[in-house]
Amino acid sequence: MELRDQLSAALNDLWEDAVKSPKHVKAGLSKKMPELANEIRNGEFDNSKKFIDDLLKMLNVEEEVGSFGNITVRINTKWTLALGPKNKNKYTNIITKIIRFKRDLGRPGIYTNDVKFYDEYQERRRNILADTMQYELFGDVNWIEKIMRQDSSDEFKRGNWSVVAMTGITHKAFGECLDALDKASEIVSKKFSQLIYGKVYITSSIHGSRGTIAAYSDATDEMTLSIKAKESAGDVFSIIHELGHRFIRRFWKDRDAQEKFMRLTAEHRKIKVPVTVEDRERMLGEFLKMVDDVRNNVKAKTSVDLNRWSSWLLANKKNIQFLLRKYALEKDDSVLDEIKSTFISEEDGTVELDVSAQEDFWVSGYAKQKRSWQENFCDAFAMYMLGEKLLPEMTEIMDGLSIKSESIDRLVFALNEVAS
Repeated sequence: MELRDQLSAALNDLWEDAVKSPKHVKAGLSKKMPELANEIRNGEFDNSKKFIDDLLKMLNVEEEVGSFGNITVRINTKWTLALGPKNKNKYTNIITKIIRFKRDLGRPGIYTNDVKFYDEYQERRRNILADTMQYELFGDVNWIEKIMRQDSSDEFKRGNWSVVAMTGITHKAFGECLDALDKASEIVSKKFSQLIYGKVYITSSIHGSRGTIAAYSDATDEMTLSIKAKESAGDVFSIIHELGHRFIRRFWKDRDAQEKFMRLTAEHRKIKVPVTVEDRERMLGEFLKMVDDVRNNVKAKTSVDLNRWSSWLLANKKNIQFLLRKYALEKDDSVLDEIKSTFISEEDGTVELDVSAQEDFWVSGYAKQKRSWQENFCDAFAMYMLGEKLLPEMTEIMDGLSIKSESIDRLVFALNEVAS
């Protein structure tokens, strides 16, 4: 390629980036709208059509026409998740209004032989469109200018991440949220370092359920992190869970392993799970900790192992339910020794589970509630990275994924060495 062609291609790339970059909002798009409204009143629509097209392109909003003529609108704005529930809903509604206005601008006039009626209709239509532009969309676009990311001047690197604070978030307010990000990145990097890259938006609230700490956008391949995140086990788990979504979306090319996990989530069958004396002693410790939490009115957390073993005990040891009620609810410590001997008994070295009844292939209550194999995978992925025990079949799948990931990392490292 000649130098002139290279320069031309580079300039085109720069122009494309400039058009898509939010920093162009600084030019004050909304200031042009009253002038455009006057043009509409005079029957001049071309500049307004271009303005709306440029606005949607800058916000990365696309319209796709389906095979049956149906139109799908995709809002791929990178910072949408970071707006929080209230602002995200408002932003989505504004985009819907802009799309509707665009279609109204392009609609042809009516066909009639009544010239007077036609002129009156067109004047009324122009005034409605002009008023919408000047008095309704003007305020909407002005609001977008205020809440969206203006530029990347305050963006900074944190490891392999590019950290971007949303409007209203100062660097001083970051607190522990970046420590939580660092902790999750450190854990995931041990086996899946290719997941740690790109932008992470720091925001005060995230679109989703109350208390959401992190989110991943499939459309833009970017992360959002709440300023409220802390370096706690639960928050680190949430960040790793979202990185699991990135793995599914961008890196999981092994369809056989994917289908195996999907079948594993959905299958209903009996399995035999070996339970050693050491396992039972550990689960006894978990159980006693759980009972202490219940007694102290603290929300108790149970593991998959404890749920599985407790279910088997209740089904096969007729006295255990009575003993558990006496100890946990009535706070009768006299039955503790009998509970311990029942838990640690060496008889029955395996536990046979009817998965259709237990549904233990749902690794968490959240995944079971969502009834989604992808959410089940992401929770399993986080549990695997944090060293929590999974069903043997799930661990086998995760081990296979991490081995392939480590091979990719070694290949990338070797290529970088050759290049340098």
